[in-house]
Amino acid sequence: MTAAVITPSTSNTYYVCEDQVFKAALDDATVITGYAWSTDGLTLGQGTALATYQWSTSCAKTVSVVISTAGADYTDTYDVNLTLALSQICTAIKNTLQASMSSSLLARAYNFNELPEGVNDAPSLMVYWQRVVNDARRGETDRWTFAGRRVKDMVFHVDFFANPRNNLDENNATLTEAASEIIDILEMQTQICTEYAHCPPFGLCGLKSFHWEGERVVFDYGGVIYYGCRFIITVRAY
Repeated sequence: MTAAVITPSTSNTYYVCEDQVFKAALDDATVITGYAWSTDGLTLGQGTALATYQWSTSCAKTVSVVISTAGADYTDTYDVNLTLALSQICTAIKNTLQASMSSSLLARAYNFNELPEGVNDAPSLMVYWQRVVNDARRGETDRWTFAGRRVKDMVFHVDFFANPRNNLDENNATLTEAASEIIDILEMQTQICTEYAHCPPFGLCGLKSFHWEGERVVFDYGGVIYYGCRFIITVRAY
């Protein structure tokens, strides 16, 4: 008996904001005359055997296809569970700061998977995930549902290393200039998100809002003392 089959690409990540590709076929040699894919999230491939989808929220989705032949239509579905990865958020924050900061104030930006044993190219910054927190206003766990979607608050650290502590006035000058730039960048992200409802924080479509705070820090990293600062960024995703 003829049946339709949806096969996902082996390269699919099932992360929000990334392309997910599916192929439709019949399990026998029946001649196919057409394909009709479900439209939610469909970005490319309607009417063909290969369809590309992308979604902006972490939730469960179902891809379906109707394959037409001269004698009958055949349908198949494929369930997808989407998530927003911590790695995606780290990368989005790092890329935003790296692209906007002056080269004289930032020699290197380290992502979560690039953290060095020692800082050899200051001034530099590091971005990494710190924790997931509950919402104190609701008094619930870090996950609840909003219109059927999972909601999470996640905390990320941006550690900026100005220079090894040797000349306090010069160290503090570099730190203050760099901190001012980071503040301006984060405030611009806040402004963009406020003024343009469909523009997500850090350009990552799975994020819905964020807030941040910063403080001056003296880091002991790899046995070396660095003058620096830490920005704590809390993002909300659903």
